[in-house]
Amino acid sequence: MNRETALINAIKQVYSLLGMATPERVTSELSLIRLEQALAVLHDVATKYDIDLPGRSEAGVTNAIAAAKKAARRIIIKQGDITEETTDAIVNPANSRLVHGGGAARAIAMKGGEEIVRQSNEIIRKIGHLPTTKAVITGAGNLPCKFVIHVVGPQMGEGDEDSKLKRAVWNVLTLAENYNLRTIAMPAISSGIFGFPKPRCAEVLLSTAARFLDGCAVSLQQIVMCNHDEETYRIFLHTAVRLKLLEASES
Repeated sequence: MNRETALINAIKQVYSLLGMATPERVTSELSLIRLEQALAVLHDVATKYDIDLPGRSEAGVTNAIAAAKKAARRIIIKQGDITEETTDAIVNPANSRLVHGGGAARAIAMKGGEEIVRQSNEIIRKIGHLPTTKAVITGAGNLPCKFVIHVVGPQMGEGDEDSKLKRAVWNVLTLAENYNLRTIAMPAISSGIFGFPKPRCAEVLLSTAARFLDGCAVSLQQIVMCNHDEETYRIFLHTAVRLKLLEASES
């Protein structure tokens, strides 16, 4: 067998293996990226040398990879300390002045250190205040994540709260996508001193996150709903099961 024939046979064999890509067999993002890269290289080589590739068609392989990517996107419900999350970003439920004085905001600022405070103050110096639903991003300081996304959720009683909370979550996820982030963790925005009822908060956050992952996400693969207290965690868990975002076995 000459070198050219051996190369052609190797290309055909690799392509046949690519044809086995399915959501059940390929779930890691790194594997998916490598599959896409391999498919592109093989297609270029096959076109250049007029090689007839066997097995599943190029469209079939591409569709399988796309399906696997969608299957890899998921929402996770977690009880824990959001300041310990190693996701690409965590979400800070902020106030309009980015004064991180209480709750999750205070914990994030204290553990993150002066850099988060400095960058927050710089943002306020430039824009004056952060309007409700607006999201901005800073570095993470000493936190294990890479970024902190600050967002102002609605306060109960100001009107149109559900719609505003949806926009706040959407703006957070859009900003994460714009920064090509893969993972993000967020608490129950507005459910603390802003008074948003936790069951409604869970419904809005989970349904909005699911809609974003299904329709808009490219880089974003995983959204972690991370809350410290047992009550909020349970509310989010039960809501996720009811919305069929989790299988009952995952709860």
